[in-house]
Amino acid sequence: MRIVLTLCLIFFVLHGSAQVDSAFVFDEAKLNQKDEKGRKHGFWKRYLTYELKPCKIEKAYFFGYELYDHGERVQKFYHQRFKKRSRFKSNISHLDIVEPILLDGRFEWHTKKGKILSREIYKNGRPYYITSYKFSRKDPEVLIFTENLYYNKLYGKKIGTFYYEEYTKGVLTFKGYFRKRDRGWRVYGDKKGNPKHKPGGRS
Repeated sequence: MRIVLTLCLIFFVLHGSAQVDSAFVFDEAKLNQKDEKGRKHGFWKRYLTYELKPCKIEKAYFFGYELYDHGERVQKFYHQRFKKRSRFKSNISHLDIVEPILLDGRFEWHTKKGKILSREIYKNGRPYYITSYKFSRKDPEVLIFTENLYYNKLYGKKIGTFYYEEYTKGVLTFKGYFRKRDRGWRVYGDKKGNPKHKPGGRS
């Protein structure tokens, strides 16, 4: 996955057996914990600017949650490459705040000419739905690649998994679930009805 899974702002839950509850509130006492070997494990609070860039608490507007799996930061917030040449939009008004607020809302990044690059929805500090778009360099009007991440669609009702699909020039070319298997946390394709294709358009 060339856009979201390597560059996108993603964080999520690793373990559990229930469907994601968008109204779930994290227990502060269980945040920022380590396992028996001293490795980060579970949810860790992450501070973000208004444009969702990781930062220190002094410059934070939001806070969300990243998650570690016995020392491995499986997913995290990134400084997306396209942000340097994009315009940011949000349905959250930029107001004066006393302290960082919980990440909850809709966020978009557009090219300077108005073409959308990414649309992201977060609920209660976690991602809910993310779509990213890539346009042709030769013809900026032509959409050549799209990928969707559905965090409300879980694999086997296990929290931390999500459903993924990508389209090349409007045609579904890959689908599967992000989950943990023998090769670790990654998207494993749905063999039924899936072409011989790896995420990101690589065969």
